[in-house]
Amino acid sequence: MSLFGLFINCAKENGDIATEDGLHRGVQYPFSVNEKVLIKGNRRTPEKFVGKEAVITSQCLNGWYLLKIIGSGENVRLQYRSLRKILNSPTIEDGRTSHPIQNNSS
Repeated sequence: MSLFGLFINCAKENGDIATEDGLHRGVQYPFSVNEKVLIKGNRRTPEKFVGKEAVITSQCLNGWYLLKIIGSGENVRLQYRSLRKILNSPTIEDGRTSHPIQNNSS
């Protein structure tokens, strides 16, 4: 077996896709920890979470994320396919948003 063939076997076990021109990820991680997302759901998503906003608390294997539901504080594990980015949404860091606070005094 060639060295490239050995590399392909190892890469397949890790979920990566190896080609002669390089290595491509087989699993997508489109979200980052502390990012605010909307749960759009799929057939396996509990109905009570669909349409709720959540913050990603941890990235797991194979495109799964741990989330904390905003409002109820419940924790849930969902796959990236059931999540949607909230446009123009700041990430959450240490319980505070990263956008500046505006002063409304006249």
